[in-house]
Amino acid sequence: MSNALIPILDPRLVDNWTPANVGELAVYWMTFYAKARKAPSSIARDKITLKKYILPAYGICPLGEITGRNVEFWFLNLVKDSGLSAKSCNDVLVLFRKLLNDATRWGFIQQNPLIFIRKMPLPERDMAFWNKTEVQLFLGYWQTRRHTPKMFWAVMLALYTGMRRGEILGLQWDAVDFSSGFITVKCSYCKAAKMVRNQTKSGTIRRVPINSSLQVHLVRLKELTGSSGYVVPACHPDSFLKIFRRMSREAGVKEIRFHDLRHTFASNFLMGGGSIYDLQKLLGHSTVQVTERYTHFVPDHLRGKTEVLGF
Repeated sequence: MSNALIPILDPRLVDNWTPANVGELAVYWMTFYAKARKAPSSIARDKITLKKYILPAYGICPLGEITGRNVEFWFLNLVKDSGLSAKSCNDVLVLFRKLLNDATRWGFIQQNPLIFIRKMPLPERDMAFWNKTEVQLFLGYWQTRRHTPKMFWAVMLALYTGMRRGEILGLQWDAVDFSSGFITVKCSYCKAAKMVRNQTKSGTIRRVPINSSLQVHLVRLKELTGSSGYVVPACHPDSFLKIFRRMSREAGVKEIRFHDLRHTFASNFLMGGGSIYDLQKLLGHSTVQVTERYTHFVPDHLRGKTEVLGF
């Protein structure tokens, strides 16, 4: 993706131009699609994937000469020799497929030769999360300390709302409505850009209810940070994992990732009788299929429920 390609990206020339190879398509895609539709963190990831894996193999390859058989052979070798996990290899394939899907949509090629290449199967993994006892132990321990760490408030919000880390860091008091009992999730801190963006990861705005326990915490928190605008006291995102794990050890609960607090919210919501469709809205998932990965938490909770049939 060299600077020599910049002239072809003049909007006045785009209608009469077709990329000669994958490298030129990548520049076009980054300029006209990614920058307008993707978060800076996603763009940074895509650039690395293109530079390390896709362009070395296909950068100078004309679009019309790409075949599914050739790419599948390359993909299988990537899985075998690159040292990447199966999921990371799948991510490379997904980005390559996306490039050619858009090339088809823009009329650069007639059909995407990658549409029939299957991703590598991934082993099902149990999600790490805290059960109700562990949540109560963590919250109870840190609420009785003389000095409450700043991180406590971020953890508390994640446990009661299922919000993402960036959404918590970007949350301001004008989005917390005590009278209606809802938090409006509309902003997110972007680690790559080091700024708060006026949109969430999914690009949608959602509302999360404030339950009675969360309201008590928020009232106390506003006394501490109300004048700052932001709900959670400043915590550097790079230090989240280290501080959170130290706090978990001190509270006597197992160490999990900060993002696993979102899984904790979801699993306890379902095991408490919550609806999968309500959970989809609370987490901000685009489809219920994304949320269904949490349904394996439900079977034990449903044991015996079919006795109501009475046949």
